Amino acid sequence: MLPVEFWETDEQYQLRAHLPGVSREDINLETTANKVALWGERRAQTPENAKVHLSTATYGGFRFEYELPLEIKPEEVKATYRDGILDVVLPKIEAPQAKSVKVSIEG
Repeated sequence: MLPVEFWETDEQYQLRAHLPGVSREDINLETTANKVALWGERRAQTPENAKVHLSTATYGGFRFEYELPLEIKPEEVKATYRDGILDVVLPKIEAPQAKSVKVSIEG
């Protein structure tokens, strides 16, 4: 299970994934207008010749996908990775404003 947080404001969605011990090169992130996908691999860092006495850490592949409730602008998505935390900003598409048009009545 990948620990993530996902929230929204009026302008954007925000995804925060907790990935301690994962290198930036082992993280993949893709977005479409209505989906975000994050996957990668957490690799063991124990030396090959070491005798492990205890390990509660989890290693291997991980994947997170989320179908967005509203469309975003995939070309404007920004991601930063610091101290094992991946922050992704997903800007929403601005909702079209209702336009009022005066209709002339004939007859």
